[in-house]
Order: sequence, then structure tokens, then C-alpha cells
Amino acid sequence: MLDGPRQDLRLALREIRRAPGFAVPAILTLALGIGASVAVFSVVDHILFRPLSIRDSGRVVTICETGPRSGDYCAVATPNLVDWARSSRSIETMGAARTESMALRTAAGARGVSVGIAMPGFLRALAIAPERGRMLAETDGPPDGDGRVAVVSHEFWSRELGGDPDVLGRTMVLDGDTYRVIGVLPEGASVPRLEHAQVWIPLPWDPATAAYRDWRGFVSAARLAPGVSLQQARAELRREESALASAFPETVGGWSVDVHPMRAYLVRSARPLLLALLFAVALVLLLACTTVSGLVLARAVGRRRDMAVRYALGAGRGRLVSGLLVEGLVLSALGGGAGAFLAMWGVRALRALAPPGIPRLDRVVVDGRILLVAGLVTVVTGLAVGILPALRLRDRDLGQLFGGARGTSIDRKTRRSRRVLVAGQLALALVLVTGSGLLLRSFNNLLDWRPGFDTEHLLTFWTFASQGKYPEPPGVLSLYRRIDARLEGLPGVRSVGTVSAGPLFGGGDGLTPLLIQGRGWTRDQAPGVAWYDAGPDYFRTLGEPLLRGRTFRESDDASAPTVAVINRAMAARFWPNGEPVGATLTLPELDGAPTVRVVGVVADVQPFLPDRAIEPEIYLSNRQRTRWATYFVIRTDGDPAALAPAVRRALAGIDSDLEASHLGTMRDHIGAQLVQPRFEMLVVSVFAVIAMLLGVLGLYGLIAYTTRARAGEIGMRLALGASPRRVVLWVLGDAAGMIAVGGLAGIAGGLLFARALRGTLHGVPTEDPITFATAVVVLGTCALLAALRPAVRAARMDPARALREE
Repeated sequence: MLDGPRQDLRLALREIRRAPGFAVPAILTLALGIGASVAVFSVVDHILFRPLSIRDSGRVVTICETGPRSGDYCAVATPNLVDWARSSRSIETMGAARTESMALRTAAGARGVSVGIAMPGFLRALAIAPERGRMLAETDGPPDGDGRVAVVSHEFWSRELGGDPDVLGRTMVLDGDTYRVIGVLPEGASVPRLEHAQVWIPLPWDPATAAYRDWRGFVSAARLAPGVSLQQARAELRREESALASAFPETVGGWSVDVHPMRAYLVRSARPLLLALLFAVALVLLLACTTVSGLVLARAVGRRRDMAVRYALGAGRGRLVSGLLVEGLVLSALGGGAGAFLAMWGVRALRALAPPGIPRLDRVVVDGRILLVAGLVTVVTGLAVGILPALRLRDRDLGQLFGGARGTSIDRKTRRSRRVLVAGQLALALVLVTGSGLLLRSFNNLLDWRPGFDTEHLLTFWTFASQGKYPEPPGVLSLYRRIDARLEGLPGVRSVGTVSAGPLFGGGDGLTPLLIQGRGWTRDQAPGVAWYDAGPDYFRTLGEPLLRGRTFRESDDASAPTVAVINRAMAARFWPNGEPVGATLTLPELDGAPTVRVVGVVADVQPFLPDRAIEPEIYLSNRQRTRWATYFVIRTDGDPAALAPAVRRALAGIDSDLEASHLGTMRDHIGAQLVQPRFEMLVVSVFAVIAMLLGVLGLYGLIAYTTRARAGEIGMRLALGASPRRVVLWVLGDAAGMIAVGGLAGIAGGLLFARALRGTLHGVPTEDPITFATAVVVLGTCALLAALRPAVRAARMDPARALREE
């Protein structure tokens, strides 16, 4: 019996086989906790902690120009970046790029593809080497260079070019222009910030491009010189930007430069969500540990006679303690093995359910590093499971234990330990139930979005006119008028409108400073307003009510005075007691610094996020400011989705290179916006249900065990005249005390968890009293109902039999 750890292991396995009713729930509970924690940690580790799959990725950074109206999007103007590259000593190479959706001409018609338009230094900074051919070079960009060349992704090469081994030199048509393939990227190569680009073409560089210092529409990648710190690079570029601001005050003045590690920038938006999930799953693991600790503690108390016999036969206190620890480790090892398989399934589930936009999620797997972490978690969990019963055993007088081994009553210290465990379980469960409730209320707020227009019977798409085919705005305008006429002639179409951006399907065109005639504002004092270009029938098609004046007309073209329509929020802010219609405005940062006259006021469109304020907005006529890219909005009489094939045919009939990109109903676009909040709510809710189930079962197990162990005391109460009702209330009162303690601790923990969720909540305060009260009531009710059955069973016991057995 005293052969050491091997004997302890054999004894632990024997005890587990002898008590499947104890072992199976314990192993499954640990498997659930370990599996969930390992799956979530695998995702967090790959996304937040591992370096990018780029050579010397710690030296790769992204550069941002920041100004009063730049928002949180990190972008640069390419002429400024070119000047930095010429003079910088802290950066080895740098470049900029952007993506466009272009129409790829195929035998089946045009199909939209994401095309990266890049300076050669952009891909060079990322140290991407081609699998075939070469990368873009400086000689590809100038007008007299070989500008019609392309590098394609491995996936594009396989899918669109048939994996042709002789692909180099092969041509393809994008937006009507012919490009020659000069290279193929390696399989699995990912370009940070522009991951969806399938084709890469050179950025044309000419004097006109060099003048666009105020168009900050490019993302950047740069590689620090060896031995240069982030702070040194940031300081140098800020000096360069200051010099540019002196030389170009109108376009660079008021702007600064920041430099961020590429990996940190990529994960900045996903970090709060991932850390919240890691916190939630840590609570589930802790709850699983406390649940199994309670089971082991209860079983240890029930095995007092066996332990007393072993002690009397010579087993010391250390051997008894080590036996309990080994039993905990064995349970944890079995649970960890099952948990590893659950983790692999969980990673696949998280990848399938997660919203788009989380970087590197497609590369998450349960690999050797994660299995090593799983082993560590398993060992720590096993020690956590066995430590409390072991400590309780250490505190006993083992000599008295043998003399008092008869009976089933439990001492006060053991009872207190189990009460603390159960209260802790309920507290942890309440934290997750509260978080789930907050996310559920937030999600319901998004479902209740009332934008101010009818979202039914709306079909939208985006298209782009090739600048090769349509080099001048009048040609583009003529094309879009033909598209308007063709779409309006389709059966079931009520009206068609165009807009540069808009609710859900295009975001905004950013902010531009606004000068109002007669206000005496300088450009530095000018407030920023959101701006869009829209067509004559846009507001009628969307269903945005006209409040004053008129909307745009076909006659509001380039030959007519420039006009604008504003929203109600802008009218209320700048003309609270006056008449905005007829006012004259100047937009100094737009092309040509247009001076416009307000001709109408339309209703506000509510932001999709309920905690986002309605901003002042100004619309300009796209007959006067024609762009090559625009959104079409179609109001239908019937199901808009049924019209999609006819829309594609209509565009192909006008120009075979036109592609209806992002074609979908407004309900589709709303659903796309709900993917991430639905995922957040679903994952935390699953953890909350698991936690509540474990907490309630823990309370049930404690009450059931306590009533059995204290059968003599209950029998005495009944024998002395206590009514069954009083016994039920006495047992439920004991449960209510644990619920109250767990509830208070859970509220405090819930407040901390709510703060971690702050960035994911919409229209719900983190201290929302309704959510906290509901969570307490739901968990408390479930816990009391769980305690009711053993309480009723205790009240119905035979007093004489209970006293005789005690």
C-alpha cells in the first residue's frame, strides 16, 4: 500500500472505475472546460500573439497620416510617402497600395475581382517572393514603362488561369484593358491589410498623381532599417511631415504621421472581442474546476472510513494527500484528452461562425504548441481539482478520524468549504449570464434598427466604369444614364437611384470642412460634415422623405449652378432658427472647392449603431460631380432578390465589362452587419448556459449531499415536531444564503466583464440595471428550483429510520 506514486495511480484508477457515477460527470465537465479553453486560446494565440508569416515580421510597420478629420482609418497620400522614402534613413523600404473591384472578362461574361494597385515597395516591404516570374518593379509604373503587367495570387492562377505552368506572358482583360501576367504569388501568401486582393498591378505614377497630396486613400507597408526602433522611425517621419506641411500648407498642414507595428494594427479591432472570449472561457474552466473539486470533496468525505483504515494501517498524511492529488490529476488527464478532441472541433466551429475581417483566422489550428498549452492546462486543472480536498484532509486530526469513521455526518469546516465552492460557482455563472444578457440586449437594439426609410423591396449593387473605355466624366454620365433607363424598364422595377455611398452598402465619403457664406469662418474653424454624391431619383427610391425645398433634377448638370441637399441634422445644427434652403456653402477640400446652393432638406437616416449620433450630411448632384464608381439602388414591387439575374443581364447588354458587384437586397446588407454581434452573443451565451448549468448542478449536488449527510439532524427536527414545510424552508434558506453570496460576488464580477465588453455593446450601458436584475432573477430562480427537489425529499424522510441510520 505504501509503494509510492505508482500505487497512488493504481488506486486512483481503481477508485474511478468503482464509481462511474462520480467519474463520468467529472471527466465530462473537465473535458468541456479544458476543450473550450484550449479552442479559444488557440484562436487568440494565432491572432494576437504569433508573429506574422513574414520574414523579420517585427520590422514590418504601417504608416498613417492623422488629421482632424481622418477618423480611425490608417491611410496615406502617395506623394507624401514618396517624399518620405527619398529622405528616410530609418526605413529600409516602403510603399502604398489600394484595392479596386475590376471586371475580369471571361467566356461566361464579366466577373468582379479584387485588384491591388500597388507601388513596388509595398510588396517588397512584406518580403513576398514570387512562386513564378517576378514581382512588380519601379519600371512598371511610369507612363512610358510596362504598366499593363500583373502579378496574380496562387488561388487566382489555379481558379481563373487553370494552373497553367506557362502562365507567364499570358494576357487577361480587366476593365477593358489588357494586362500581361509576369508573376504568381506563393500558395497561401497573405498581404496584410489587403488580404482579398487576387491580382496586383502597378500604381501609375505621373505628375497628376504626384499632386494628390490631400487624397489619403492608400494603405502602407514599410520595413524598418536594421537596428532602428519604432520610436526613431516615428520621430523621423514626423519631422518630414512637418517640412511637407510648411511646403504644402493647404494639403498637408494640420496633419501628422504615426507608425504602428503591422501585427498590432491588424488585430486592433479584433483584440477586445478575443480578450473578452478568453476571459469568458477562463471563467468556464474555473467553474469546471470548482464543480469537480466539489465532487471530489464530497466523495472524500464519503470515503472517510476507507481513509481512516488506510491511516491506521500506516499510510501517513502525506500519502493520503498525494492520493487525492493523483486522483485529481488522473481525472484531469482523462478530461484533457477528451478536451483536446473537443478543442479541434471547437476551432472548426469558431472558424465557421466567426465574422469576416478577423485576420489570420483561416490559419488557426490546434498544433503542437497548443497541445503543449493543453497539457499545461490539464496539469494545473488536476492540481486545482485535488488541492481543496487535500488541504481539508491535511487540516484533520487523522488519528481522531479512525475513531469517528462511523456515520455520514460532515463537519463544519467541510460544509463551509463546499458552500464557498458553490457560491463561487454561482458567482462565475452570474458573470457570464450578465455578459450574455448585455450582448442579447445590444443585438436586439440592432434588430430594431429603424433607419427612416423602408428597407423592404430594395436591391443594391456597385459598379465601376473603366477609365480606359470612359476617360472623361461626360462619357461616364452617359453610361450611367443608359443603365438607369435599362433598369427602370425591367418588369417589377418602381424606381432607380444612384449614390456614391450610403446606408450600410457604402459607408461614407468621409468628412469635409464646410464654410457657410456670411458666418466669417476661416478654414481652420470650419466644421466637418459627411458628404455624398447622389442622383435625381435617389431620395425617392430610398424612401427618404423630403422636408423642404426640392431634390436633384436631371437639369442639375455641369452647365447649371452647383446645388446641394442637406439632411435635417445639418439644418438643425447650422440653421436652428433659420431657413437653410437658399444658403450658399463652400467645400474647400473637394475638387475645385465648389460653392453650392442648398435647394432642399431631407429626413435623417438613423445610423445602424444605436449609440452613434446622427451627423450632419450634405449631398451633391452626381450629374455635376460624376465618378467612375457608384452604387445603384432599385425599388421593386415584388421580391428584389428575384430581379438579380435580370440586373446582371441588363449590365452585360450595355457593356460586357460591367459587373454588378455586391449585388444584394437591403435585408442582405443588414444581415451582413449583424454577423459579428450575433457571433459575440452566441459564443458568450453558450458559455453562459454551460456556466449556469454547472453552477445550478453544483448547488443541487451540495444540497442533495448535505441533506443526506445531515439526515440525523433533519430526522431529529421532524421527530421534535417540525413540519415538512419548515424543513423545506430551512433547506431552501440554506440554498438562498449561498445564492445571495454568489449573487453579490457575481454582480461585482459582471461589472468588470461588462467593461471588457464595452466596445461590443450598442445602445446598452455597461451597468444596465435591467440586465443585471434579470440575470440575478433567472439564475436565482433556477438555483432555487434545483434546491427544491432535495429539500422536498428531506422533508419526506422517515425520522425513525434517519435517526437509526445515524
